[in-house]
Amino acid sequence: MFKSKKKMTGVVLLLAGVVLFIFAKYEINRVGNAKEMVSRGTSMFSGNAAGSAVNDYAQGKLSAYDAPLMLCEIGGIVLMVLGAGMIYFGRKKS
Repeated sequence: MFKSKKKMTGVVLLLAGVVLFIFAKYEINRVGNAKEMVSRGTSMFSGNAAGSAVNDYAQGKLSAYDAPLMLCEIGGIVLMVLGAGMIYFGRKKS
């Protein structure tokens, strides 16, 4: 099917990048929904110090996922670009 290992590696990298990018987008959406639910759930206790503390704690725990998910998103893009480049430059020259 593939005549060169470089082209096959490019396809694998491209697919891995697509999967990683889609996973990152899906999880970023889930974390955003969780942050919204925490905000809605603690909004009735916003005047209360305990409600604010719970909100801040939960938002802090959820915010811990922002950086790793952003790195996954960037990594997916990098893998897609590398894979596409390997496919393009690994083609047979006529």
